[in-house]
Amino acid sequence: MTTHQLNTIHDDPGGVIRQITSGDPILLSCDETSLGALVSVEDLRLLEHYLDEIEDRIDLKEATKSLEEVELDGTVPYAVVRKELGLCISSHQDQIQGNSSKLPERFQQALSFRRCKCWCVRE
Repeated sequence: MTTHQLNTIHDDPGGVIRQITSGDPILLSCDETSLGALVSVEDLRLLEHYLDEIEDRIDLKEATKSLEEVELDGTVPYAVVRKELGLCISSHQDQIQGNSSKLPERFQQALSFRRCKCWCVRE
């Protein structure tokens, strides 16, 4: 990789373009501080591909961790959580069974913060 001072790029723009299209990226700097890089479109697409691959791996790792947590702790139906948080006062509230003692610890703590009379859209 070649380093060019930002103020010298305009001296030989054709040479810069030839260098980039040949696959040799250029690091742009100003006063010994790196500012950016010029790369070919092919290299940019390759970098984007690798970045997407890395993001997919991170997403997969987080999803796997979440699924393991669900297997360990189980789940709580959405309707039960809404009822326990006091968010549901519509007619279907009576159909929800359960109490806060059945909820995991993190939901029980949330119950102590705030209860709202209605955020639920009536059916």
